[in-house]
Amino acid sequence: MKLTIEEYFTPKHSEINGIGITPDVEVKDYQFKGELDKDNDKQFIKVLELLKENND
Repeated sequence: MKLTIEEYFTPKHSEINGIGITPDVEVKDYQFKGELDKDNDKQFIKVLELLKENND
């Protein structure tokens, strides 16, 4: 049995239940394998690239 007692809304009061949140940046072909391998993790590498771009 699942009993939902609260709903989450975004700061603009949009409901995300059953819809989800669209990411700002999508990393294609990403599969999390249970632990971070920073040298081969596509999502981690993309985050580092974006951080470097924003700091330049």
